[in-house]
Amino acid sequence: SAVRSLNGEEEDNEESEGLRRRTTPHMFCKTLTASDTSTHGGFSVPRRAAEDCFPPL
Repeated sequence: SAVRSLNGEEEDNEESEGLRRRTTPHMFCKTLTASDTSTHGGFSVPRRAAEDCFPPL
């Protein structure tokens, strides 16, 4: 797809498309329950949300 620059010119390249993808926020919403938290201060999130939102370990 094409990206329009600030001066109105269309840019149609992978670099601008990749930049746009990297800056798109990934979010999910979940009400935490007692079973989602740990005594060490961590919490669990659904696997699909984690794979979409966080980089691989």
